[in-house]
Amino acid sequence: MWHIDLKGGWEFAGGKEDWQGAARVAALCPTFRADVEEEQIADEALSCYNCRYRRWSTVSFTCCTPGRPVHDFALTSTNGNAFRTGRFPSSD
Repeated sequence: MWHIDLKGGWEFAGGKEDWQGAARVAALCPTFRADVEEEQIADEALSCYNCRYRRWSTVSFTCCTPGRPVHDFALTSTNGNAFRTGRFPSSD
């Protein structure tokens, strides 16, 4: 569900239109915090698209939740850019 950019940022692989995927990821996230109502765009209240820790990019958003351990990823290439991809970091 995530691409990890070369700066270590977690970019959502579903882009800006994966409404179900963003809701599934948010449901598993122990640090989800709803953004202010004016910034929420998804109908589903519990969605990464509505999280105060997401920062929009041109194609998706980056999860900026502080202090998340990174694990379970593999190095791949997307459009000529190197990305590590994997699951959302767990809270263990």
